[in-house]
Amino acid sequence: GVLYISGVIIDADNRNYSSLIFSIDLSSMKVGGISSMKNPHAWHSMLYLPSHEILIVSGLDSKIAEVFDTESNSTIKETTMNEMRCESSCIIVNNDYVYAFCGYLENFGFLNSIEKCNIRRNSLHWEVVNYKIDDDTVFYPSFSPLMMLEDNIILLYGVNEINSNGNKEWVKSYKMKIEN
Repeated sequence: GVLYISGVIIDADNRNYSSLIFSIDLSSMKVGGISSMKNPHAWHSMLYLPSHEILIVSGLDSKIAEVFDTESNSTIKETTMNEMRCESSCIIVNNDYVYAFCGYLENFGFLNSIEKCNIRRNSLHWEVVNYKIDDDTVFYPSFSPLMMLEDNIILLYGVNEINSNGNKEWVKSYKMKIEN
């Protein structure tokens, strides 16, 4: 297998980030495939797509998401998200849609919004997902592992919630039904 890494902060004080992406062959532990993405990213999310592509999602000071082709070592698609998202939790559903859950926004705290994008389209477009929770809890599943269950059910682990009284609670998991 191969591990891909990107998002080096060159100079945090001047908000200078690298656009480098490189690979590590896990069997030989050798670094190779050093390339450049079209845009610099830091504190972003990465998701391997089924067709030798990597989706790089937003990050610090950027709403840009781009699809990087690991065979041609180049950005092949680019789009702008509705919100800047640092370290959002991402999952691919039915090999068609990518969902970006929440994230962190520097100096503002955690986001509780969700966006989705159909990655099979030639022109990518992110749209905000409206969701409803049955009780009065607002959830902030940032930095949460995700798992796809049957029938378009996503399971979020380690969800941090704030109830209507303003008290923080830690919940082990939350199931969310999604529709494409």
